[in-house]
Amino acid sequence: MKYRFYFVISIFLMISNAAISQNAIDTLNQEKTIYQFLTARSFSETGLVRANGRVSGTATSYVHTKMVDMQGVKKLLLHNKLASETATTLYPVVVWYAEDSLTVVGSYEALRGEKDYEISVPSSARYAIINSLKTFALQTTRLVCHADYKCQNNAPDIVYVSSQCGNDGNDGLTAAAPVLSINQANRILSPRGTLVMLDGDYYSPEIDLANYEGLIGQGNVRIINGFKIDNANLVDTVKTLYSIKLPFSVPSTSFLWLHEVPDTITRIKENERHFLHGGRKYRMPSTRIYHSDENYENWQNSDSILHWTVSNGTLYFTVPRETDLSATPVVVPRYDVYSSSENHITINNIKILYSCLLLNNLTGSLENVSVGMCNATGAFNFAGCKTMDVISCEAFGSSNDGFNTHASVENNSEISFENCYGHDNSDDGESCHEYSKSHHLGGLFEYNGNGITPASGGQTSCKETITRNNGPWYLWTGTNREGTGFSAQGISSTETETAIFCRNCISINNIVGFNAIRGGISYAINCSATNNSKFNFLNIQNFQVGDVDGNGVVNVSDITTLVNYILGNTSNSFINDIADIDKNNRLDVNDVVGLLNIILQERP
Repeated sequence: MKYRFYFVISIFLMISNAAISQNAIDTLNQEKTIYQFLTARSFSETGLVRANGRVSGTATSYVHTKMVDMQGVKKLLLHNKLASETATTLYPVVVWYAEDSLTVVGSYEALRGEKDYEISVPSSARYAIINSLKTFALQTTRLVCHADYKCQNNAPDIVYVSSQCGNDGNDGLTAAAPVLSINQANRILSPRGTLVMLDGDYYSPEIDLANYEGLIGQGNVRIINGFKIDNANLVDTVKTLYSIKLPFSVPSTSFLWLHEVPDTITRIKENERHFLHGGRKYRMPSTRIYHSDENYENWQNSDSILHWTVSNGTLYFTVPRETDLSATPVVVPRYDVYSSSENHITINNIKILYSCLLLNNLTGSLENVSVGMCNATGAFNFAGCKTMDVISCEAFGSSNDGFNTHASVENNSEISFENCYGHDNSDDGESCHEYSKSHHLGGLFEYNGNGITPASGGQTSCKETITRNNGPWYLWTGTNREGTGFSAQGISSTETETAIFCRNCISINNIVGFNAIRGGISYAINCSATNNSKFNFLNIQNFQVGDVDGNGVVNVSDITTLVNYILGNTSNSFINDIADIDKNNRLDVNDVVGLLNIILQERP
C-alpha cells in the first residue's frame, strides 16, 4: 500500500428543469457517492494529448486515458503528476471534448510536480482525456475515483450484474434483466445498496467496496484480476522459455501463476482429507511460478518447478511443455479489491483470484469468500476493521499471510473466524498484529510457513482448530519460517502482550506444535500435539480442564480452590477457561458441579 495514490473525481448529476413534485426534488437532492476504481490500466494509451487534441506518440514517458464521459459532471478532482518541479514546458493535464468526441473545447494546464487539482468542467464538455507521467500512473495498482451523484428517484436497493448475459440497457432490477458493467450498476444502485453478481467470471472489474452494503454472488462467481500473458516470445523450445516486455515492474517476492493448471505438488493425500477441502483433488487451482536469481540461460528444463526472472526490463518465464498460453495464460497478480471509505458490508459467495481483498476500516461479515494467489501483506487484509465475522472463508497462495490484521490505538480490530481455511501461504495462515484480536472456532491451517501466529501485540483465541504440515520445507515458504502450529511471536509494540489461547486444538506435523513467549500469559487447554519435529509444547503449558490449581491433576483440591474463588475467600488467580466447565463465560455453582463430575469421570 505504500505506493498508493489517489485519482479522485467528484461528480454531481445536474437536475433537469422538468416540472417534478417536491417529494421527487427532495429525493433527487440526496447526494449519492459512487466509489469507482480506476487503475493504472485506465491510462491505457501511450503518448501525450496536447491542448489541440493531437497525440504526441513519440512522448513515450507519458500515458493518457481513453475518453472519459463527463455527462452530469460538475467538478473534477485529480491527484496527478505530469511535470517535474523544474519543468520548463507544461502540457494539459485534462483536454475537454464536445459531444462529437472530436472537437476540442478546452484544456487545463498542468502544474509542476505532484499536485491536487480542482477543476470545473466546461458546460460545453461532454468528454475528457487525462494525461499523466507513465512512471507516476504505474507506481500503483490502485487509483480511486469518487463520484458524487444526486440520487435518482426510487433508486433500487438491489441491482443485478452479469458478465455473461448482462446488458447496460437493462434496468438491472431482476436476475432476468441484469446490467453488464459494474459502472452502470453503481449508477443505478441506491446508496449503500446490494450488488448481486450472477454466475460467471468477471475480469479485473473496478470494484470499490465502499459503494455497497452487500456484495453477493449467485452461482460460481469469480473475480479474476491480474495481468494476463496469453501471447509471448518463445525463446527456448527445450526449456519452454518465453519472454515479454511488461509495462510495470514485478517485485522479486511475487509469484506468477499458470492459470487453471492445478499445481501437482499440492495434491491432497487421502489420509489428510478434510471437509474444508470441498472434495477437490489439489489444494491449489493454478500452478505457481517461482522467482529465480539465476540467469535464465542456466535454468534446467523442468515441468515440475517453473521459474521467472526479469533481465534488462524483459520478463522471462518457463511453462510446462505443450502449454498453450492462449488457453492457459500466465497471470501476474495485480489490481486489488479495495475499500476507500469506512462502511458496513456483507460479502457472500465470491472467489477472488490474483489479487488481495483490502478491507480497510470496514465492519460486517464475510461468508464463503475465497481469496488467493496474490502478492500482498495478506490475501485478506483487515486494516483497521473494528469488527468482522469471517465464516467459511479461504485464504491461499499469498506471498505473505493468508489472513492478516493490523490496527491502531484509535481503531482497534477484532476479527472472528469460523471454519476458515488458510493454506499454502508463504508466511502465516492467520496473523493479527498491534491493537488487534482474532478468534477462531474450528478451521484448518496447513502448508503455510506457520499456522496461526499473533505477533507484535496481537492476541488470538482458538477453539477446536487444526494446524498441520506448516514449516520451511516448501518452495513457497522459504527456509526462514519457524514452522509453528499455534504460536505467539514478537515483542509487543503496545501495552498489550502478544498471546495465544487455545482450547481443544490439534497441532500435527509442524516443527513446534504450540509456542509462546517465555513467561507470558498464553496457555493451552485440552490440546493435542503430535509428530511435531522439535517440540509439541514450547514455553506454553497445556492444562487439563478442571485443573484449577495448576498442579497437573484434577482432584478435590481444585473444587476447594474454585469454591473459595466464587465466594471471594481467596485472591489467588487462575485461568478462568480451565474452571469454566460449562463454557458460559462465568464461574458459578454449575462449574463446581461440572468439576465434580470430571473427578467422578463423568462428563457434564
